[in-house]
Amino acid sequence: MIISTTLNTLNPLETEGGYPAVKIMQMLYDAGFRAVDLCAFRYIAEEKQYGSNAFFSGQWKGWIEELHGFARQHSMIFNQSHNVTYQYFKENEQTRLLDEMTDRVIEASAMLDIPLTVFHPIAPPGMEKERKVCLEKNCEYFKRKAETAIRWNMKIGLENMLSNRYFDGTSYHRYCTNTEELLELADKIGMPNVGICYDIGHGHYMSGTPEKDIYALQPYLWALHVHDNDRWNDEHLLPYQGTANWEAVCKALAEIRYQGDLTLEISNAVSRMPEAVQRTALKSACEIAEYLVLRIEDHKNK
Repeated sequence: MIISTTLNTLNPLETEGGYPAVKIMQMLYDAGFRAVDLCAFRYIAEEKQYGSNAFFSGQWKGWIEELHGFARQHSMIFNQSHNVTYQYFKENEQTRLLDEMTDRVIEASAMLDIPLTVFHPIAPPGMEKERKVCLEKNCEYFKRKAETAIRWNMKIGLENMLSNRYFDGTSYHRYCTNTEELLELADKIGMPNVGICYDIGHGHYMSGTPEKDIYALQPYLWALHVHDNDRWNDEHLLPYQGTANWEAVCKALAEIRYQGDLTLEISNAVSRMPEAVQRTALKSACEIAEYLVLRIEDHKNK
């Protein structure tokens, strides 16, 4: 089972005073990671301007080739990408630009030999509680993106979302925060290159029982985002630093014979630390992911 983590694990980006992407890859390699998630949404977003970084500019292919060159030299791979997150139902110039950028991420992913790119489903503005409208509109959007992905021999993973909880314990409705809507959308799209990327942290935050979601999503489950929280904030902590039942999660993954990767999304666990401690934290993260794989294998053999 491939273990990876995201290129934005060490926020902020180079253009925001952070590390160059190649230095992050070197630090991940030194920590034991041999696979990386191209987290494109950190480079391309609604609030950013075109040209604000290498990926969001006319020089993007050279930047991608630089990353690919480093990966080849160090026997690393890019296992997946996280596509742009934006309100794709707005009608304005920025939305049209970001729509083009989603196709750029797909092309860049293909250049890096990435087999799958992950998208966030959203609701049209003001339609959050209109399930049928959300389903129809998202089906139209993702069929179009899936057709683009097919041209690059790629797959799309739909990610389960999260609704922030208020102090009284309630939360606002957000589309695809539950397995029913996510499965319904994948079924409605009905294309062979569209599946599901299950975010364990989001699932734990919403239900407290991500292991039950894993069983439900089995027919479409192609990828995982792995992190932990206390069910009050989307903290993106290391497994075992929050309150998720990781033994139950590993057992569920074993019982469904999950064949995908484990991709850590743990930026808040390491990004605020001094560099010397970041390296130690990244090594610990890799070891924790390896332990999860061992637990999955142990459950398979029972």
